[in-house]
Amino acid sequence: MAGKEGAKPRLLRYLKEHAGESIPYDALKAVAGDVGDWTRTLRSLRDDGYILDYDSSERCYYFPYVEPQNEPKDNRHINNKLRAMVLLRDNSTCRMCGRSVSEDGIRVHIDHIIPHSWGGKTELENLQVLCSECNEGKKNFVKGEDPELMKSVSRAKSAKERLRLYFERYRDTPLCTDRLSVIAKSREWTRALRYLREDYSMDIEYVPRSKRKGIEKEYYIYHTK
Repeated sequence: MAGKEGAKPRLLRYLKEHAGESIPYDALKAVAGDVGDWTRTLRSLRDDGYILDYDSSERCYYFPYVEPQNEPKDNRHINNKLRAMVLLRDNSTCRMCGRSVSEDGIRVHIDHIIPHSWGGKTELENLQVLCSECNEGKKNFVKGEDPELMKSVSRAKSAKERLRLYFERYRDTPLCTDRLSVIAKSREWTRALRYLREDYSMDIEYVPRSKRKGIEKEYYIYHTK
């Protein structure tokens, strides 16, 4: 039923109400209700940083603190259900190059759009299909970026603001179009760039590829000198 409370919040609330007590196994099972593998839900609470001990001889749990005491575990794991949802939504097609499994025989990966190291979450809206080549290229790009800068960029609410933060950090530095499109997270990023120039009076020059001048890739540069 829509809006029905899940087992995890019910169990966590019950544990907090009985913090510091010995909590019988059967009591928690009853709180979980019709959830089959409810003990997995308890393990996920440990992953969230809560301390939860189990005494097998007494068949009791012990929840000493109402707040997490440890750092949450890495949550970048993508389970099979979430992977299937992403593949169906993206039609098993790489979101960067447009090649597909059915037509091009590519090998696909499920990628965090905002990388986990930049604060990205493992949720449907932040996942996409990438082919092996595009995924490897993005990994190389991510490794070369400052995680703290990218956390700020990723929190920005619009493509324009993401580009502004990035250009401010890399003043007077050529920035290739491939990199800027990833930063903006929008197919309309060149339009956002025009608004950026207008709204902030930023002198951002587009430099096209030119064999004669030895420019192998097109880029933009924010002039401040």
